[in-house]
Order: sequence, then structure tokens, then C-alpha cells
Amino acid sequence: MLIEAAMLLTSAISPACIRVRDQPSTSALSAQGVDQLVKALDSVDKDSRVRAAERLASLGAEAKPAGDALAKKAVKDPEAEVRAWAIAALSELGPKYRSVLFRGLRDKDGTVRQVAARVIGEHRPVSEAATRRLRDALKDPDRGVRVASARSLVCIGVTSTEVLAVLVEAANHADWLGLARIDAIETLGLLDIRGVPTLTELLKDKRADVRAAAAAALGQVGPAARSAIPLLEDVLRDKDEDVRASALAALARIRE
Repeated sequence: MLIEAAMLLTSAISPACIRVRDQPSTSALSAQGVDQLVKALDSVDKDSRVRAAERLASLGAEAKPAGDALAKKAVKDPEAEVRAWAIAALSELGPKYRSVLFRGLRDKDGTVRQVAARVIGEHRPVSEAATRRLRDALKDPDRGVRVASARSLVCIGVTSTEVLAVLVEAANHADWLGLARIDAIETLGLLDIRGVPTLTELLKDKRADVRAAAAAALGQVGPAARSAIPLLEDVLRDKDEDVRASALAALARIRE
């Protein structure tokens, strides 16, 4: 269940350096509806609390009246899934709750820490304290947290050797589900030419999703990835349709 929650949470948060929830909410609730969700946060039923926190997270800034209740849940709820969704919801509610997000980086659960690492990088302007905490989180024992922290740092313009090392290690690590690995590969595509050697090698990986992600990331790099053109051309003959499509799109972007 917690693995499923991690997948849902990480997909709900923007994977690129764009805050997708900056768009007006299409799921607005009345003030009464928000109040009902706040009450549900205190339900004895775990699933009810999860659904309420998830729903509030989907509201973006419109969940502001629930901010204090969410902050309490982000710190004290016994269920990691509730804490994680509460932190995701707080990411849209302004600097008042930044200290709660920082505390999330110290949560005992890796999924909660990963969500906190992702959303901390969304706040603008980014504080020195946020950058410092994300740098510290690059040493987290959980690979997913390290990658999420590296991604947030890249998104705010920090592309140090330390950040690159975290991404390269994760991109080359054959973890079972591949969540952190694919995230790291995609993030390497947001860097400059320094990510190209790793991405090029990953075009030969035995996993099709890794090859496709590497090809797409090279396309994201753009013309600076010209050294990868010969291998991308070879990948056009890959047995996997998604890999071939990613390679074709990458070649078009690199040759622009």
C-alpha cells in the first residue's frame, strides 16, 4: 500500500521544473466543503484521512483555510500516507508552512521525506535555508529522497558536482520498481552536457523503460547531446516501440 502511495504521490507532484498546479483549480470546493474535509482529517478511519488530505492537495491554494489542520497532520498523523499528502497540500499554501516542509525532510518514513524534498523546491523565492536542507538531504539513506532532493536543486539552479553524482548513481542503479532510477534519468536531461555520457550508456540498458527514458532525456538536453546521435540512430531499430519513438523525438530535438 505504501509503495502504491509513493507512486501516486510522486506522479501527482510536477516531475519537471514547472508547477503544474499554478493553473486555476478545476475542482474548487465551497468553504463548507473544505470544512468537511478538515473534519475528515480527524477521522479515526485511516482511509478517510488519506482521501481528505489527497483531496485538499488537489485544491492547491484553495485549501488555505485548511492550512493549520494540514500542518498538524503533516507532523502528527500516525499514517505516513496522510503525512505525505498533507505535506503535498501545504506546498501550495505559502511560506507560513515552510518549517513544516523542512520537518518533513526528517520524517521517519522515506516516502514522506521524498515528498517534502520535491515540494520544498517549488517555493519561490527559494530561501537559503531550503537550499541548505536540500543539500543535506542528498545524503539521505533513501535513494528516492536523494534523487528528489537533487531534482529540486536542479530546478532551482543548483547543479553542483554533488548533485550530479547523486543522479548518476541512481540512474545506474537497477532498483526493482525503477521509480528513483527513472526520476534520476529524467533529471539528468535537465542538466547540461554533463549528463550526456551517462544517458548515452543507458541507451543500451536491458530495460526498455530505461532506454526510453534515456532517449527522452537526451532530447531534453538538445543540441548539446550531439555526441549521442550515432547511438540514437541505432536505437531506431530497437525492438520496443516506445524506445524507438523516444529516440526519434530525441534526434529531432538534438538536430534543431
